[in-house]
Parts: sequence; structure tokens; C-alpha cells
Amino acid sequence: TTVPVPVTVTDNAGSVSSISTTTLPFALPLTISGNVFVDANGSTDSDVNGPSYTGADLHANLLDALGNVVATVPVAADGTYSFPNLVAGTYSVQISTVAGTVGLAAPTQTLPGTYVNTGDEIGTTQGTTPNGVSEPIVLTTTNVTNVNLGIQQPPVSTSQTVATQANPSGTNTVPVP
Repeated sequence: TTVPVPVTVTDNAGSVSSISTTTLPFALPLTISGNVFVDANGSTDSDVNGPSYTGADLHANLLDALGNVVATVPVAADGTYSFPNLVAGTYSVQISTVAGTVGLAAPTQTLPGTYVNTGDEIGTTQGTTPNGVSEPIVLTTTNVTNVNLGIQQPPVSTSQTVATQANPSGTNTVPVP
């Protein structure tokens, strides 16, 4: 976007020039935002969805095209994050328990407890690799919302012993907890 600006010049003798116009580039601050979901189905439905992540100690790190941290914010209690006041460029979002340091390479991606990555999407476009980093986001003249990342806690099997029961003949149904 450009903005025309009227300009006059006044010399040392006080003479003022006629008005001319110069055009200056003008960029509005832009925003990238999204959600972290507990995607219990592991994106098997080709959608990062589910309830919002409500745990603590998770950060969204905004990375530039070289993988360096541009900004970092904590993921809010409702699973949302937002990076305001950005300029046009190519970015990606990483989620991690480690807050990045601006100007340095992205930290190693770690998740709370036994959580694993399930996928990412920008709008309705599914990412290709569930690695905790979004696909590249090309920010031009409009805000980009719904940069969503999914995580889940895989099920854990446990062993249980069921008491022996005599079969009174026929079918015996044993409830398994």
C-alpha cells in the first residue's frame, strides 16, 4: 500500500515552492494467530480439531524463513496464541515447552508430558509433517488466522488380572474395566 503525501520546500530566504506530491510506502501491522488443539483422533479425519489445549507451559514461537525466532508468546489458557504488529514476510509457528529467544535459532521442540504432535493446518489446508511446526505462512497484506496445531496424549495400555470364574455352561460375559 502507498500513501500520497503533499510536500512543499522552503528555502533559507523563506520562499516556498509549489505543492507537489510524493508517494510513500505504508504497511499496516499484520497478525498471525491460531489455536493449539488436543486432537485425540490424531488428525485421521484430515482436520486439526478437538478441544483446546488448556494446560500450562506451552509456548508459540514465531520463526522467520531461516528458522530464527522472531517472537514468542505463551499459549493462553484457552489454547489460543497471537502474534500482532508483524510486517510482510514468510513465517512459521512452532509450539514447544521452551520459549524461544528472539534472534536465535528455534529451540528444540518439546511437548508437555507424553503429548505428541498430530498435525498442523492453516485455515483448511492440512500440513504435511506432524512435527510441531506449521507450514510456511506468507504474510502479505492481510492477517492470517487459524494457524492451528494439534497435539494428543496417546493411549496407554495397562495390564489387569481378572479373577477366574467358573463357566456355568453357556456364555459367560466378563466385564473388562
